[in-house]
Amino acid sequence: MDDDNYAKPHEISTFVRAMRTSGADVLTSFVDFFWGEERPDLTSERPSYMFLGGSADVGAFKNCFGDANCFVRRSSFDAIGGYTEDYGIGFEDWEMYANASLRGFKARAHPLVTYVWSGGLRSAGRQSLLHSHHCFVLSSPPPPERPPTPPQTAGNSSL
Repeated sequence: MDDDNYAKPHEISTFVRAMRTSGADVLTSFVDFFWGEERPDLTSERPSYMFLGGSADVGAFKNCFGDANCFVRRSSFDAIGGYTEDYGIGFEDWEMYANASLRGFKARAHPLVTYVWSGGLRSAGRQSLLHSHHCFVLSSPPPPERPPTPPQTAGNSSL
């Protein structure tokens, strides 16, 4: 979770239940935006933005996966390689989700709003440069290969 995110009271229970039933390796959710510096209202359930989940085709050009506010299976996190830690680049979440999706891990977006993103002046998203991120990703070596997903779970998008 980023410093500009506020968890809704049901976030953890929603993610745990969805991880158990879906078998997802990485799970994000829909988000509600809030513009300001004070604490946002956490009762709204209407999403401001709906992420697609693990679409590697779209994810090469736009972050369709989700925000850093996520649940990741520990074994999957280790196998994916976690987040990069290069100072000033940003978008580590997008990079990790794209890496996971391209390597066959199940990246899903839950259709409920589990957090609120605050777009105030201190927001990390406002301080990162998208161009720097794209240059970094394009210069990175390809991720190591992962064995194919077993046929019984391939393409299962149910939560």
